[in-house]
Amino acid sequence: MSKPQLEGKDNSADKLDVYKRAYEREKARREYVEKMLEDKTRELYMSSQELTSASEALDDAFIKIESQSDVITGLSNDYNRVTEDLSYAAKIQSSLLPKALDLDKISIIGEFKAAQYLAGDGFDYFQLNENIFAFYIIDVVGHGSAAAMVSFAVQVLLNPKRDGICQKHLAASGNLNDAVENTLKEINQNFYQSHTSSQYFTMIYGLLNLANGHISLGQAGHPTPILLDSSSNQTSLQGKGGMPVAMFDDPNFGIYECKMNSGDRLFVYSDGITECRNDNDEEFGTDKLMANIESSAHLKIQQSADSILDTITSWNSKEDFEDDISLLVLEYQ
Repeated sequence: MSKPQLEGKDNSADKLDVYKRAYEREKARREYVEKMLEDKTRELYMSSQELTSASEALDDAFIKIESQSDVITGLSNDYNRVTEDLSYAAKIQSSLLPKALDLDKISIIGEFKAAQYLAGDGFDYFQLNENIFAFYIIDVVGHGSAAAMVSFAVQVLLNPKRDGICQKHLAASGNLNDAVENTLKEINQNFYQSHTSSQYFTMIYGLLNLANGHISLGQAGHPTPILLDSSSNQTSLQGKGGMPVAMFDDPNFGIYECKMNSGDRLFVYSDGITECRNDNDEEFGTDKLMANIESSAHLKIQQSADSILDTITSWNSKEDFEDDISLLVLEYQ
């Protein structure tokens, strides 16, 4: 009887050991699950914090966008006002340019196209006395309002009044060459600024003796004028180069003499014409300009000028010109 009792005790111990191991496994599983839940809860909490921060950042962004929208609206209104002002100023600038003249001894016209609303190009022509006719063309470096202000200041200085520098140097000089050179030197003195030459400009200033067709040309770094001989319809360059105005304290200007016979034409232009580029990045150049002048020699001067502008407009690779364009055409009778 004693042996069966011992076997029963052993069975109970085995069962207890099984239950104990099962409990430990269950306990470890529960601890693992609880730790996973705790980690997930922590991750969800961090994500919730990040979402809260992101939501707050979005709220701030919306507030800033609304504020920026107001700023953009204000800037747009300011831009429209400035554009209107510039457009109005451009109309005033164009209205200040001289109209075509047709006198007994000379006919002259001027053409102008601005790259922007306001231009650094400018020109004028007027009679100083019974025999002397003055003309000039200027091209301030760059374009826009700053260049336009310099261009306007030059035109004010070169007014045809009796107290203007054109009249003054014509009266004080012994010949036309001296009058031209002294006028250019005074312009340079007025606009040269030590240690800065950012607003320099090129120009042609000429005096024509209406009695005999003699011209004295002052060239200050500007493209060389082109003379059309009416007897042969051949063109030639007339000039000596020279230094720009307001770049140096004491520059050397190119003073050049030429003579116009009856029917001859003189073309004075800005580099916006010769440096105009096509789709192949090719400049129009002086040779093409001279060829166009020769091919339109049979036309009246207005039609000849229109032909040049039409050709340049067709040549231009962009909707607008990169540089201002100006052109003077003089025909001696």
